[in-house]
Amino acid sequence: MKDTGAVETKVSAVFFIVRVCYASGMNPNPNPMKTVVILGASDKVERYSNKAQKLLMEHGYAVVPVHPTLGMTEGVPVVHSLREVPRNPDVLTVYVRLETSSELGEEILLLLPKAVIFNPGTENPELERKLEEARIRVVRACTIMLFSTGRFERVMFPEPSV
Repeated sequence: MKDTGAVETKVSAVFFIVRVCYASGMNPNPNPMKTVVILGASDKVERYSNKAQKLLMEHGYAVVPVHPTLGMTEGVPVVHSLREVPRNPDVLTVYVRLETSSELGEEILLLLPKAVIFNPGTENPELERKLEEARIRVVRACTIMLFSTGRFERVMFPEPSV
């Protein structure tokens, strides 16, 4: 049996540093990559949020998985609350039911994402209205389908009209 103590210590240290960065409002990723927050992240490979996380990472996006109890998903430390996420991420993609997103509505508004994707089954008309009133772009789409059709970048980051 392998001694995994050293690996667990290193992972814990990295997780601690990332959490301190998030808590201080500093993005621990020094690259100017676009940041996508995954609300309802999962470590279960069959879940759509996990599949979306893999796609986002494969395409070079910095991901911030959010889940109240998970520690790590796909090698990325999970934050337990939207309050721990640095403000103004590029995209928030929603994988929680209407009741949960309603409870988190104020936190989502305070996060000030540039855009919010409501994946199928997560639609929340009242929250969507509030986001639009706050001039936050709302997109009803499937994150995975946007990638599989090559439209994620075009839909989420359209060129400004001249």
